[in-house]
Amino acid sequence: MRIRTYSLIVAAAALCSCSVEEGTVADVIPAPASVELTEGTYSHKPWSDIVYREDSSLGPEAYRLEVGQEGVVIASSDAAGRFYARQTLAMATGVSEQKLDRRFWKVGFCKVEDSPRFPYRGMMLDVSRHFFGKDFIFKHLDAMAAVKLNRLHLHLTDSEGWRFPSESYPELNRTGAYRDKEPVFGGWTHCEPGTEGAYGGSFTRKDIKEIVEYADARHITVIPEIEMPGHSAEVLAAYPDLRCDSETRSGDLCPGKEETFSLIFSVLDEVMELFPSEYIHIGGDEVTHKSWATCSDCARRIAEEGLESPKDLQGYLVRRVEEYVRSKGRKVIGWDEILGDGLSADAAVMSWRGVEPGLEAVAQGRKVIMAPGTFCYFDTAQDFPEKERPTFGNYLPINQVYSFDPAAGASDPSLVMGVQANLWTELVDSGDYAEYLLWPRGFALAEVAWSQPSVKDRDNFRRRATALAREMKDRGYGMFDLDSELGERLEATEPQDHLAKGAKVYFAEGVKWTDSYAAGGEGALTDGLCGGWAYKDGKWQGFLCDVCFMIDLEEPKPVSSISLLSMQNRVHGIYLPESLKISLSYDGTSFEPVGVLRPQADTEALGAKFFDFSISGGEPTPVRYIVIDARRGPKGGFLFFDEVIVR
Repeated sequence: MRIRTYSLIVAAAALCSCSVEEGTVADVIPAPASVELTEGTYSHKPWSDIVYREDSSLGPEAYRLEVGQEGVVIASSDAAGRFYARQTLAMATGVSEQKLDRRFWKVGFCKVEDSPRFPYRGMMLDVSRHFFGKDFIFKHLDAMAAVKLNRLHLHLTDSEGWRFPSESYPELNRTGAYRDKEPVFGGWTHCEPGTEGAYGGSFTRKDIKEIVEYADARHITVIPEIEMPGHSAEVLAAYPDLRCDSETRSGDLCPGKEETFSLIFSVLDEVMELFPSEYIHIGGDEVTHKSWATCSDCARRIAEEGLESPKDLQGYLVRRVEEYVRSKGRKVIGWDEILGDGLSADAAVMSWRGVEPGLEAVAQGRKVIMAPGTFCYFDTAQDFPEKERPTFGNYLPINQVYSFDPAAGASDPSLVMGVQANLWTELVDSGDYAEYLLWPRGFALAEVAWSQPSVKDRDNFRRRATALAREMKDRGYGMFDLDSELGERLEATEPQDHLAKGAKVYFAEGVKWTDSYAAGGEGALTDGLCGGWAYKDGKWQGFLCDVCFMIDLEEPKPVSSISLLSMQNRVHGIYLPESLKISLSYDGTSFEPVGVLRPQADTEALGAKFFDFSISGGEPTPVRYIVIDARRGPKGGFLFFDEVIVR
């Protein structure tokens, strides 16, 4: 792909002598549904006409683009289709969509028939943990539009900061929007602006209006999220009377107090005034329920509503909020925890805890937006984690994003509205770093969202993505460098053959992996499958205890080396063992310790760290039994292990 930006030179002679490289629509992202290339090149001169035709047979956002000797003809049934046809031309020629009419450019003769696979093609930007102002969002919207993404989900509120301009509850924009320092995780308090060291900010109403207008011009809908009832410590800092009257403290709003609903409804009125989107996101995830169990207001509400337990208050609150939003002619989206809350069929589910909640939502006849962490969480390392800056998540390479099929397994694929990438910003403190995490993985998401599976080609996509990433970097976007990507752990890419493969593993009494990280259960540590750079890849086995187990090779075998990889990821409570002892036995009666390994690990360090517990050297020794005894350090937490490789 050749993409260049040229300055417009006013002098006619200079214009005529410009050298313009030829582009091709075959190199654009996302890949069009159908491309026919023919011999010949069309040369566009400034202010030459592009012919637009209305074709009602084309669906929403679809277009037909024809380039021939006579010029360029674009057919569509709506303005969005025309816009996306122009974006295809813009990417092929290297001229921004806004400047296509007044620049020189060349493009090969072609016929393109194109339409999106999904109507919802989104990105979520968390502006609560770290505040990103409107100028960054304008720039981000330009990048989204270039690859035909059409939903910007703004996560406007969370415990770390309130960013929506509320006039009815002004303290939300004062003490709720500022904290006393830049935290990593907790340890901060909210404060008023102007306080020494105060960090934060919020949008003005003018900012919101400009963002919505800018997005609308690029056929992008901005969907606001007001988090409730959990993740609301910033609201409680501004209005402490909305806490439960409980000794247990949490970041959950009190659903027993009518004042809680007064705030929610007033804020939602303001939100719906500024954001014209069909859907309003109301959060609903990770509610702790801790303070509700001993709150007198919650107890009264439970009795009045005939609820069975404090946890049922979440469904009560969400149903009541949805009813209010629907009364205003809008619909709600919530994180997949709302599935059990008895909402109307109008509510859409955003599936983040894997694809399973999304498939369940579809089975219930609900609309769903797929945003599972395994494919769509961009607060993750794009490469070997120790090479990258610390991230909240672990490892998500571009190839894995590209492999996602949002509708796979859905009983009714038409209920899958689309797909969304999420960028949470606990550790993302600058716009440049946000872009680095978003792109070029965002290109992969765009092709997943727009292109039909039949036209997807990973190798071809990677070539196109590498070229586009270079060009966007030249235009000032932070950009991960695909050319320097190391990729997945080599041992994880194919099964490993070794002396202990398939051997029986016996765990000491009281030692058991956690159900969430079983990785295959009893045989996980000798199944020949090594874990990769992500602890959630289904190959790492996780334990919330000291770990001691014995491997039986069934008969004495000559052993010269034993290795076992472990990891640390403090963000998720995973630590390297403080010590790991390896003992060997020929007969199962006498065991000889052959090594006690102690990694030099900084337990306060962020990011993923890996340590290979291994012994090797000397002549092979006949061994039948191998005992591994790993001890947790004073911080406790998880121990994670993958394959025990014996050679």
